[in-house]
Amino acid sequence: MFHYRDAHGRHEVDLLIEARDGQMIAVEVKATAAPSAANARHLEWFAERIGSAFAAGLVLRTGPRIFRLAEQVVAVPIASLWAHKVTG
Repeated sequence: MFHYRDAHGRHEVDLLIEARDGQMIAVEVKATAAPSAANARHLEWFAERIGSAFAAGLVLRTGPRIFRLAEQVVAVPIASLWAHKVTG
């Protein structure tokens, strides 16, 4: 996991998660219950930049439901990080 900011500071991604196969999940954290497509703009920019290595974009938010912000970007409740029990 790491953070990304381009050389000019115009684009920034809060968290990048890279799998062993090179696929990447980009994450933005927003203190809002109602993110808009504008909150996904840096994730979409990053997706265009890395192409097929982009697996998904997540906007972590304060609201309770999951919804799509862009083709490969989903808004997800931040509480989902600790609200679900893993079984198996």
